[in-house]
Amino acid sequence: EKLLRWLVDVQFCPIKVVSTGNKGKSLSLKPGNNSSTNGVGNGYLHTLRTSKGRSVLSIAMSTKHVKILGYLVNEKGVSLYEIKDVMEA
Repeated sequence: EKLLRWLVDVQFCPIKVVSTGNKGKSLSLKPGNNSSTNGVGNGYLHTLRTSKGRSVLSIAMSTKHVKILGYLVNEKGVSLYEIKDVMEA
């Protein structure tokens, strides 16, 4: 948990992107914005994904890291609706 907090809060590693709707282009959203809404203008906020399509949230759920889940959902406004396969958790 400490490593994730350090990466996001201190080193400003983005965990979300904003889809602008312009031919699939997206902009990184700085992690300091803890807006709990899912939309910014016409864009939609969603978490960055690995090459295998996993988000930080899905990795935390599959490994059952409750503190990381709480941090992502409560402090960073990540939505639980992004989880594709609930059974994976």
